[in-house]
Amino acid sequence: IHIHVTQKILCAHIKPCKKNSFLPKRARMTNRLTAFNRLLGINYEIVLGKKGKTTAFSITFEKHEFYHIAGLQYLTDLRELKTDRTLLFNRILTDDAFRQKILKSVFISKISDRINQLINLEAFIDSNDTIFKYNEYAHPFSKIQADFLLMNKNIKFNLFLFLAYKQEPICFCRSFFSDNRIDYSKNQITMTLLYKKKSFTATSKEIILFDSISQSKGSSAENKIF
Repeated sequence: IHIHVTQKILCAHIKPCKKNSFLPKRARMTNRLTAFNRLLGINYEIVLGKKGKTTAFSITFEKHEFYHIAGLQYLTDLRELKTDRTLLFNRILTDDAFRQKILKSVFISKISDRINQLINLEAFIDSNDTIFKYNEYAHPFSKIQADFLLMNKNIKFNLFLFLAYKQEPICFCRSFFSDNRIDYSKNQITMTLLYKKKSFTATSKEIILFDSISQSKGSSAENKIF
């Protein structure tokens, strides 16, 4: 199933999440886990341009990546988190008592925003068109190692998504959070979005979220790039 939605970026609804607003409620934690679990069946293909050269990469999601994108490494009081990260995600997803234990960590406030923002991750990738080639040396105060930075400037708070190659050209989401204090896009190289496709592995459904290549060449771009 192939759907060509538009040649303009979709206007996705991103819900504001106040920092440290994460409350120990079952429903809220479950909603965030469900949002990430849905992404396990979604792939994105993106093409960027800069000075006549193109860069193509895909974004995939795996269970073990939840550990870092949710910031669980900061909950150092919970020894149970130091285990196989795929098994850990399965346990968090299915074990309500374990989820409640995580919410009671003395360090939960450090990751409240990261967990809250997971509800916005899919909508953010769908709608984002501001992408940078990330140079970690431009921000020596940060330890984030990434190859690309996606930023949403169309809302009242700044959302940043850091992508890194796990095996070129396949990227994974290393970090996703909001921050109004630091502009991580400063001194980074702006790339031009040329093409974006969203695929659902279970149904083979494909949605072209953005395509300026076909418009300029008069034919479909996807088979020529990936």
